[in-house]
Amino acid sequence: MTRKKKPSLVLPVYGLFSTEFAVHRKEILKHLIVCFINWTLMISFLTLDWAVSYRQYTTVTIAIVDLDGTIIGRTILDEFKFNHDANEMAQILIVDNDTSSTMFPNGSEDVFSAVMGEQFWGAVVVNSNASSLLHEAYWIGNATYDSSGATFIIYNEMRSSETTHHCIVPLLVPMMKHALMKINSILAADFLKQLRNDDTGALMRNAQIAPHIVGHPIGASLFNVNPLHDNTPAVAVLEVGLIYFIILSFQIITIVEAAHVHGLYLKKRIYFIYRIALPFIMYFFLSLFYSSLALIFQVRFDNANDFVLYWTVNYFTMLASGLTLEIFNNFIGEPWLATFLDLWIVTNFTTSIFPLNSSLPFYRFGYAWPFPNSASAAKSILFRGPQKFGRYMGVILAWVILDCIILPFSIAMHRRRLIRSETHDREKLKKKEKRERQHFQKRQTVIST
Repeated sequence: MTRKKKPSLVLPVYGLFSTEFAVHRKEILKHLIVCFINWTLMISFLTLDWAVSYRQYTTVTIAIVDLDGTIIGRTILDEFKFNHDANEMAQILIVDNDTSSTMFPNGSEDVFSAVMGEQFWGAVVVNSNASSLLHEAYWIGNATYDSSGATFIIYNEMRSSETTHHCIVPLLVPMMKHALMKINSILAADFLKQLRNDDTGALMRNAQIAPHIVGHPIGASLFNVNPLHDNTPAVAVLEVGLIYFIILSFQIITIVEAAHVHGLYLKKRIYFIYRIALPFIMYFFLSLFYSSLALIFQVRFDNANDFVLYWTVNYFTMLASGLTLEIFNNFIGEPWLATFLDLWIVTNFTTSIFPLNSSLPFYRFGYAWPFPNSASAAKSILFRGPQKFGRYMGVILAWVILDCIILPFSIAMHRRRLIRSETHDREKLKKKEKRERQHFQKRQTVIST
């Protein structure tokens, strides 16, 4: 017994430039034009990412502080003051001994606090006791004299590892070496001059106790006030991890879109409650899972309260990001949602990774964007950065509040669009069923005759 083959569906085919294909040709061209516009906009968005590092270090400020007031401090200040290459790469703030007592009344401790608090990107400090300790080692003798305690080079890696390793350290270390070579040659010549006039032999005896006071009397110590290696896993959380907020939000919007169609059959009031409450509930658990990854990969939190704060930052950042995308989708929708997604990623990511105060003035809009404030809030938790947590959270909460105000209006517009689409689809289905019934009736009539 042979089985009957089901009739295969045969579509009518036409030539590319035929009259019958005109409607389809128009639709194809329309989609290609939209695709071309998306490409053009995406390339223009990428320029924002590439341009953020242009002349990035021209506004970096480095303080050169003389707390000693002797030839040691003056020589080091002069070396930095007259180095024109340094001024092209960064702004050098010279703080002499007369000014330092006003700016830094507690000495080097205040300089450390200023770098930690991001008032300066880095600093060179000539300590107040540099000359007195050296003089003591010359004439009294000090076997424990440490020349590296005379000057400090201070920087803050947590603020921006890229700026630190591409600007601050490469700028300060070579210049400091050159300054130390100059001051040490001056001090060595002065030591030999005094040695000839020393009838007691004290200088020679003390030089034997601490030989480096002759060849290398002044050195420098390098201080990283907030090193990233103290909490290395947190670096990924603060940088690339932020992109996943937007990607996850985009996935949620596109996946849940189909569910919203079925939600149209709910009462209007219940539908609005469902649409508004859904992202708050989903992002609550999603932010919890995301934050828990930090614990799994051993990101260090000082206590449980820090983790709760970190989770809170992630939750409201996801809301600020996700609700903004959802509002755009409700008002505009595809195919422009993907274009806005590209813009949203580029503007948030570039202003989060690169320091805003060392970038071009155009990028200062990042101070009002959610991700830069989220990254800064997380840094203040994980690395004990500048305590401006309230300001950072205020910006993020402002985005959430603004989104909550606009969201109901966007839902109303989206609901009307979905209803029109659903009504149109149902009418098409009814027409199709009607044609099938008419076709069936005709076949029945033919068979009966």
